[in-house]
Amino acid sequence: MKFIHLFLFLAVASFITAPTMIVAAEAQEPSVRIETLPKWQSATLNIFIFGMPQDGGEYTQDSIIVRVAVWGATEKNPLILQLDNEIAARITNDGLFTYEWSLRGSHHLLLKDNIMIFDQAAFNIEAPPPRDPVIKVKEFEARLEEQFSSMLMFMLAGTVVGVTTGIGLKKKTKITSQWAFIIPAIGLGLGVKYLPDLYMLIPWGIAAALTYQMAKPYAVTRGLLTLSTNGIQLDSFYLDDEGYKIEGVAPAYWRDGFVKRKKVVIIDEYPVLVTGFRFNLTSLCVKKIVETEDTITIWCDRALAVTLMVKNVVHELSEENAKLKARNTILESIGSALSSERIRQEVNARLLGIMQGELGKIRPEAILEGVKDLEKKMVKEAGPV
Repeated sequence: MKFIHLFLFLAVASFITAPTMIVAAEAQEPSVRIETLPKWQSATLNIFIFGMPQDGGEYTQDSIIVRVAVWGATEKNPLILQLDNEIAARITNDGLFTYEWSLRGSHHLLLKDNIMIFDQAAFNIEAPPPRDPVIKVKEFEARLEEQFSSMLMFMLAGTVVGVTTGIGLKKKTKITSQWAFIIPAIGLGLGVKYLPDLYMLIPWGIAAALTYQMAKPYAVTRGLLTLSTNGIQLDSFYLDDEGYKIEGVAPAYWRDGFVKRKKVVIIDEYPVLVTGFRFNLTSLCVKKIVETEDTITIWCDRALAVTLMVKNVVHELSEENAKLKARNTILESIGSALSSERIRQEVNARLLGIMQGELGKIRPEAILEGVKDLEKKMVKEAGPV
């Protein structure tokens, strides 16, 4: 019985003290000591090389690193690091040493003392590829705003130059010619093709084309009235501000600067204003025209021009022509309306007959006869022209 009580007491005591023993055992960490033995020995000098370039190595990096442990180095027997036949480092005491050199191309590294050569390496080192640029958000936004401002300035400059170009083209051609649009079109095409380098050519081409189209021409249209037994013939030509006739604008006239002109000499000039539908044309009553290679001489019929202007013949003829056109339009409208009314009456009559039991047919000839009678009546009421 006493034996059982002793066993229970020892079990409880061991259960209570077990965690404390485990914690104490875990707290005792092992002590580790690392020893490095020398790789090379020379008299009193011992070294161990942790890192250096390999012989025949090819490297793509910014620099090379040499790390060496030294024992027994003295002033009389130092460890020498020789790079390309020149002393790069001289170690005279014990310790761990690290050296780094930024190099490019082929080089030779040698580790030695006064007695022996420990290690050597011939190697080649090249610069690494450039890293991707890293830029801060604020700096990026600042650059973006700067580029936008620069682009806006170039586009405004291109627009201003385009306006000047359009005015210059209009002064050159005097009139609006489709051939002149080739120049802005070429600039616009180059700007689109070589974006973003030549983007300023886009507003230049657009501004030049619009300005050329909208600019006031430097030539006026003059009419030529020629009287003959067959009637009056009206022709026209462009007369520029320098007194030249514009005969054409085309690449075929490259010898004449792409604009073919002839000097116009007008003798006994007396202009006549000819009015028509949507135009007023200042014209000349022509008696004779003589044209040479460089000059056009026009002799005007002043007496006829004075007569036409004083008697207002041209204006009266224009008014009479307008009256005749208006009368014809009214007659055609009335005739169409009356024809429709006549057809309606004839159809109603025939339908009424059918409803009353009279089987008959609508006769087209009767409708045509009625329309003709109405037209004769209208002409008679209108009176002579």
